Amino acid sequence: MKHQKVGIILPSGGCKCAFQAGALKAITEYIPKENIPYLQVVSGGTFNGAKFISDDFTADPLIRVWQDVERMGVGQLFDLLTIILNQAGRNKPNKRVEELIKKIDAGKIIASHARLDIIARNLNTNEAELFSSKSLKTQGNNEKYLIKLILASASIPGIMPPVHINGMDYCDGFVWIPEALEDIKKMLDLIIVIDPEHQIDPFTPALRPILMPAGSWKSLGGSNYIYFDNLKKSLRMLEMIVGRKKILIIKPIKTYQNLTVVNFSKGEISDSIDQGYKLTIQALQQI
Repeated sequence: MKHQKVGIILPSGGCKCAFQAGALKAITEYIPKENIPYLQVVSGGTFNGAKFISDDFTADPLIRVWQDVERMGVGQLFDLLTIILNQAGRNKPNKRVEELIKKIDAGKIIASHARLDIIARNLNTNEAELFSSKSLKTQGNNEKYLIKLILASASIPGIMPPVHINGMDYCDGFVWIPEALEDIKKMLDLIIVIDPEHQIDPFTPALRPILMPAGSWKSLGGSNYIYFDNLKKSLRMLEMIVGRKKILIIKPIKTYQNLTVVNFSKGEISDSIDQGYKLTIQALQQI
């Protein structure tokens, strides 16, 4: 695999995205960083992908962040009062999450050889939009702008406030955009989708749609879209764009009772990281 050009897609999943940290560590053992020219990220996957690039395509610092989150407990990351105030439309910042994101070296991401595509949802149009690191330069306020994009993509409706960018409010993008790979598909030999949702088998018709909120805090729940159905459609679209042989999907095979978007029980984060690592190693060994 040392000579293959690999793109990585990191979908959403909140605390479930700890799985992606283990998977990224496994990828570093098989694929040189110069052979990873593209990452597309959304929500929790945005934090993982951004930190991965800013730490020079190493996963150990990212894993340590998730281990710290596990040690301090979910209450320190998503405190109940902040959630209540945000659901009431008070737009209270989540200082802990903002601190984690502001530690990311945005300058390294902008200067990297790899293109980082970030998905965020425009609350004025209720449409997911894609922002590319390659459209930014290393001068001016572009580093702050990139940090705002990362924060916006990770801002879960009703739990974190929207992020104001260019006169618009943005939140968690939820679903990635396969169409963005149309212009670079020829340069990629393999696309790895690291999906933290264990219950999804995207290439079977048995997937049951689940409604998820996608409206703004001005009208929380006022507009819904079918998250899992859109995820399945995204994977089908990716298959049409690049061909099934170019796609490797890595997802958990173990269910965690309490590991959710904003919750987890003792040991679940560590187990999820370990599972992501082992399953990715197994998958890469078979290529």
